[in-house]
Amino acid sequence: MMQHRVRHYLNPALTNSRSKHEFDFISQNLHRQTNSTFVSFQTRLNPINSGFGIYYRNENNFAMSRNSLGLSISHQFRFSRKSILLIGLAGEITNNNFKLPTIPIISPYPTNGLVIKRFDYKINVGLVWFMKNFLLGVSAKKYTTVNPILINIMSGYTFRTKTKDWKLTPIVNITIHDLYYGYNLRLITDYKKLRFSLGTSGISEFITSIGLNYDKFSLEYGYGFQNTLLSSLPNHTHELAFHFKIPYRKFVFRPNPYMMPDF
Repeated sequence: MMQHRVRHYLNPALTNSRSKHEFDFISQNLHRQTNSTFVSFQTRLNPINSGFGIYYRNENNFAMSRNSLGLSISHQFRFSRKSILLIGLAGEITNNNFKLPTIPIISPYPTNGLVIKRFDYKINVGLVWFMKNFLLGVSAKKYTTVNPILINIMSGYTFRTKTKDWKLTPIVNITIHDLYYGYNLRLITDYKKLRFSLGTSGISEFITSIGLNYDKFSLEYGYGFQNTLLSSLPNHTHELAFHFKIPYRKFVFRPNPYMMPDF
């Protein structure tokens, strides 16, 4: 759920493509087993038509803990008043701590809660093209400890009414990793300042959220339910997301004449 709320984490080409400064805080509890926190800051370098972002992510459960720090940059090419191409690059370093279970002292190989540490490195390259309300992007991630490259394809379109009170945004994310592929479908409905979304991750997990979406900040609660009989773990996910942005003042910066799908 979480990675689809932060654009530049999914595709670095989307690093701060709309506002002057953006701040994100997301807290997630996955199946009552894993707690995850994501903090992100983005800023737009308007003189060079680029964006810069930094993020930190922490995951912790009974078997492991993970701390990740990443940097992302993007650059925008405008071919016309409504056709934009974005390219982006991100790098991430992750500190993994794997907690081995404690074996009784009578065992010939006691572990006593031994922790194994490992560092991973990731490079993420992204490309996004959009025209007015339509967006199409692709990104490729490469991990140092995993040979196959992870490919992500995303697309979205925002339908708007003439009064702009209603917005409807369907979003599709497809992930390809070696012989495995997954998908995420989401439909976001905005009515004035109220936002509601409904989606699915694969065929087993269903996601819904509700929140408030203002010009300078948004607050959203998400709930996920995994319908599977293959796991005995609790199958509920809770998430709280806060987004704050500082838009450019009209007399300082004239917004680009396009509208990106809002998700």
